[in-house]
Amino acid sequence: IDALMYVEAAEEAFRKGYKRCEMSMILEDNVMMNRIIQRIGGEIYKTYRIYEMVF
Repeated sequence: IDALMYVEAAEEAFRKGYKRCEMSMILEDNVMMNRIIQRIGGEIYKTYRIYEMVF
């Protein structure tokens, strides 16, 4: 259902003339979400890193 919602939203945005959109912060190990984004024509253009300091 999530994938269908993203596809419908992307198609409607393109029909309305949008050229770009941002999907918020999606972790690089979120394989399912990244796969959906790429399948609907999305491009990963930023990568954020989260580090943890262990004492």
